[in-house]
Amino acid sequence: GYPLLRVTMSDGGGHTRVSIAQQRHFARGRPTGPGGAVAAETRWPIPICLKFDAGRGREVRCELLDGAPSGEWDLPAAPCVRWLFPNAGQGGFYRAALPQPWLDALARHVGVDLSPEERIGLLDDQWALVESGDATAPDFLALVAGYRDERTRPVLEAIAGRLHGIRDRYVATDARERYQRFVQRTLGPAFAELGWDPAPGEDEERKIARDAVVGALGQVARATDVLAEASLRAAAYRADPNSLDPTLATTVVHLAAIHGDARLYDDYFARMKRAKVPEERDRFLYALAAFEDAALLARTLEAALGADVRKQDVGRVIGAVIRNPAGRARGWAFVRERFDSIHARASQRGMEGVIRALGAICDAESRREVADFFAAHPMEETRRALAETLEAIDLCIDVRAREEARIATWLAQERP
Repeated sequence: GYPLLRVTMSDGGGHTRVSIAQQRHFARGRPTGPGGAVAAETRWPIPICLKFDAGRGREVRCELLDGAPSGEWDLPAAPCVRWLFPNAGQGGFYRAALPQPWLDALARHVGVDLSPEERIGLLDDQWALVESGDATAPDFLALVAGYRDERTRPVLEAIAGRLHGIRDRYVATDARERYQRFVQRTLGPAFAELGWDPAPGEDEERKIARDAVVGALGQVARATDVLAEASLRAAAYRADPNSLDPTLATTVVHLAAIHGDARLYDDYFARMKRAKVPEERDRFLYALAAFEDAALLARTLEAALGADVRKQDVGRVIGAVIRNPAGRARGWAFVRERFDSIHARASQRGMEGVIRALGAICDAESRREVADFFAAHPMEETRRALAETLEAIDLCIDVRAREEARIATWLAQERP
């Protein structure tokens, strides 16, 4: 795993003294037992580059932590460091943990003083610390709130993906509306600037950024205006594919499916069957797994084993239903009930996809069901996928137990 650098700062007598201690980072916290203790004490030589502002603009200081447990450095002529980022350029292979006051200070400067790579790295590190129990989900959400001025495509995609995962796994039902409003406040400014339609000559990066923001506001925030507009634009697209920017087509079609009825489902299914272009076929095929009506998702599962779905798509379609929270329980039951047919029909990669989709499960009872079922139905070719899926479920269960109540409390107290 990654080295974890714990960074602290103190007054060094006219300078800011930076102390850095290293340890191994474990996704689920420090393991117990002799083997875990040995692994935890592993030390590496680590080149470290610190980026900071001490009143003279952005500066970088690079040092080597030469296999020692810790090291100290004074930032020269820097009695008043305003903020510090521990991985300048995001070039170091390590994760870093800052004290909360310094993380708060850094959050106020992310959009101006950190590069896109650094902004993504900060998010990745902070979430990894949440998963290992070294930080809390509210700490992470407070950091994300500092990205409201973000407009860069890779960073917006990273934010949208993480907010989606948190909603799916760690937000209690009674906190869902508050979380959706938080997501709207976080991404709303970007949407207000990007809008629905590309400007003349707009580059692909901006178009993809729009797609990420629209998708998150519809799927994660369930913004009623976005979902309503997506339905209108999906209808226009079905009448005239040239009416919609191609970058948004898949997202709009999928958002329209969320509250879609049987009539819309039938239309999607027919378009999937007669599509001449693979991209168009896939767009409507996988949108069949985005509906939230139980009967329609049951039809999608049955269709996955029918003649209209190609062998290479069987596992991916079933997996997409399982990843949809509205279809997760039904999808997992379908796998158990129709396992022999799925195994006979799906490719090896498809079976791996089904098993990996089960990593979205986040409760102990279903985890036992997954382990017991595949112990009774072993597949050597998917053994690694199963092990990784069970690890993902275990991690999700751990994080939910710690963070679900914390998130609900923070959302109730958060002020726009």
